[in-house]
This record gives sequence, C-alpha cells and structure tokens, in this order.
Amino acid sequence: MKGHSWLSYWSISLSIIPIIVFYAGMYGYIRINFTLLVTLLFIILALSVVLGIIGIEKNSGKKHMILAALGTVIAIMSCLLIVSMLLMSQMA
Repeated sequence: MKGHSWLSYWSISLSIIPIIVFYAGMYGYIRINFTLLVTLLFIILALSVVLGIIGIEKNSGKKHMILAALGTVIAIMSCLLIVSMLLMSQMA
C-alpha cells in the first residue's frame, strides 16, 4: 500500500456523507442553522473533490486511482443534487 492511498478513501467517504447529512438536516433530525449546514456541506464536498484530484494525480495504483475518480464524480453529483434541491425548494 502506497503512502497516498488514504486520499482515495477519504475522497469517496467525504463525498457520500454530505448527502446523508443534508437529508437529516432537511427533515429536522439535525438542529443547526440550515445556511450554516449547507455551507459546511459544500466545503466538505470541495475538500472531497480536491482530495480526489490529488489521489488521481499521485498514481498510487489503479485501484486507488479508480476510487479517487469515483469519489470525485460522486462529490460533483452530490453538489448538483443539493443545488437542484435547494433551487426546487425556492420555487414552492
């Protein structure tokens, strides 16, 4: 296992967690200011994209490069999902 293999694992885990936290905040399971919650989620997703890009560039192995790319794609899709849900909630 190379020294940078943890980047791909962090990238994929940081891209999945914000979706769960967003739904929990939306339904009131997490009692925090919603603007602060969304800001923190976008910071976490941006960090996930950065870690994924660094994991892809380091070439630590084919498996880890695929995980980093998957984490980056999931993070970008999570951002698009959260933005679209926020835009749809404003239309109601």
